[in-house]
Amino acid sequence: MMAMSISTSNGTSYYYDDGDDAHFYSIILILGTGGLLKLLELGYQVYVNPGDVVFFLAN
Repeated sequence: MMAMSISTSNGTSYYYDDGDDAHFYSIILILGTGGLLKLLELGYQVYVNPGDVVFFLAN
């Protein structure tokens, strides 16, 4: 199964996706302007730049 969601703008506010299957990954591809990606539940903050790709478990 594959699903896709596309967010566009200068950034998004805090987003939490409850109920995702623990066997799937979320993938973020940075286009345009970079910024600070915060994965709050993991305690990680990562500066991302255009062309970066970030993978993490969906749940």
